[in-house]
Amino acid sequence: MRFSQSKGRFSRNLLAAAILTPTLVLTGCFFDDDDDDKPGSGGSTSSSAGLAYDGYLIGATVCIDLNLNKTCDASDPSSTTDANGNFNITGLTATQAKYPLVLESTADTEDSDNPGVKVGTGLKFLAPAGSKTVSAYSTIIQAKIQAKLAGGDTRTLAQLKAEAATELSTTLGLGGVDLTDYDPIATKTGSGAEADKITAAKIHLMNQILSNELLTNLPNIITQAQGAGVTPGAAASLLAEKLESVIATIKSEVDTATSGLADAAAISALDESNVTISVLPISVTNAELQAQQTDEDAANEAIEDELGDAGDGGSTGGTGATGGSGGVI
Repeated sequence: MRFSQSKGRFSRNLLAAAILTPTLVLTGCFFDDDDDDKPGSGGSTSSSAGLAYDGYLIGATVCIDLNLNKTCDASDPSSTTDANGNFNITGLTATQAKYPLVLESTADTEDSDNPGVKVGTGLKFLAPAGSKTVSAYSTIIQAKIQAKLAGGDTRTLAQLKAEAATELSTTLGLGGVDLTDYDPIATKTGSGAEADKITAAKIHLMNQILSNELLTNLPNIITQAQGAGVTPGAAASLLAEKLESVIATIKSEVDTATSGLADAAAISALDESNVTISVLPISVTNAELQAQQTDEDAANEAIEDELGDAGDGGSTGGTGATGGSGGVI
């Protein structure tokens, strides 16, 4: 997002294998032996590392959502993103590291697209466990996973994540690129082919548009949800599902708006204010919110059925480190 002071807060050929080298690594190991989750067992610990972007998000909170309420609570293991948007949540048990991620902006959060201007509170991203990039795209992918679970899909979270990521990539014409492991900012400014850089610039622009919708509209939908007896988590999931349902239209309108631009630099000069998207802002009804709450409860129950009670795992640290150690591509 490009923020003005008045807002106050605010690419198999397409991307060569070298470009798609994972942005960061998810460190630590996942263990199937429950003993690794027992306090005092001496089991190994894990960490979850990655980066967060609209532009790179600085000073945002990224947490492991242990109670699945899509809020970073004081008891959730967390990290604060550094000057390059990196986060590293350390001291996790094997089970805790399998829970979804949540990003929340704070009063001090800045976006590298607009240095010095505070994003403000209100921006929330979701992401599947193990995501190496947290963005509006990871938010949609996590919502797709939850919708599949709510529909009775009994495959594992890892299988659902792989399918949801592939589905979104296909919609965006990215040929299987996993958008929970892709940095369009580094790609569009890197040394790759110009065609790949142009695609990355469009993907970044779309993320700015999606992020702006999340920042400006989610607080209103949460307020509406609370009046309807619906949790903020269900409201966040509903907005993400609504964004997924119109993302093909958003892509088409971004393609049209950038059709006369010959290079990535020209596309990168645009922001969400330069593109009119006919399907935004999104509105929801109370009936949709209440139906979403039912789906939210079913999805959360399915996640807990697979992962069990992480609260018994006893994080050995869980407060994380400020920033990650892996860098970006």
